[in-house]
Amino acid sequence: MKPDLHPFDRGRARETVGRLRPAADVPAPPDTRPGLTWVREVVAPWYRAMDEPLTEEYGPWAIGWHWIRLSGGPVSAWGTPAESITTPVETLDRVASALVEWRGFLETLAEIFDGFSVHGGRPGDGGPMWDRAAVRLITLTTERTEANEMWYETYAAVLGWFLSHAGVPEGEAASLIGDAIGGRFSSWVAPEDTVVEEVGGRLAAGLGRRDG
Repeated sequence: MKPDLHPFDRGRARETVGRLRPAADVPAPPDTRPGLTWVREVVAPWYRAMDEPLTEEYGPWAIGWHWIRLSGGPVSAWGTPAESITTPVETLDRVASALVEWRGFLETLAEIFDGFSVHGGRPGDGGPMWDRAAVRLITLTTERTEANEMWYETYAAVLGWFLSHAGVPEGEAASLIGDAIGGRFSSWVAPEDTVVEEVGGRLAAGLGRRDG
């Protein structure tokens, strides 16, 4: 994820969202209590319809605007479909706010990635920098996701982006992440400091073995 490659004007996000094709087809809330059928047959297609022009407008990063906290993601401006899909104006306001929030999360990650890259050596050096980076990213992820259901999947994605930024090939990164996390996290529970330190240490050790 390199948000700097894709310019984004926060101040015009709502205007841009409002002129996209799906903005004219915001789903209407159901007359009865929303169920899975409504989500699957109405909301999910609208998400996909909105994702396409957002990606065309801003780049592939934009697709994460509905990665909500209740699904382990970092976005709070958009909630469940029943909460977020109301009137067309309010719904599009929330889409724009969620997009801005998601972009801010990615920019924060980019700053962290660059900060650690400046001070460290090769990915295989296995120094304390990699340990600190893993711990910092856990802290950020649990804060933004509030350790909701499957929050650790967001962390795995974030860690994968970090390792890619550091030059680690995708296949190796997946193995390193699996070894480091390895069932140590649970939904709805922020990890204890000892677990956080263990994950950071395992990642650093794995990176150290790459060139060993």
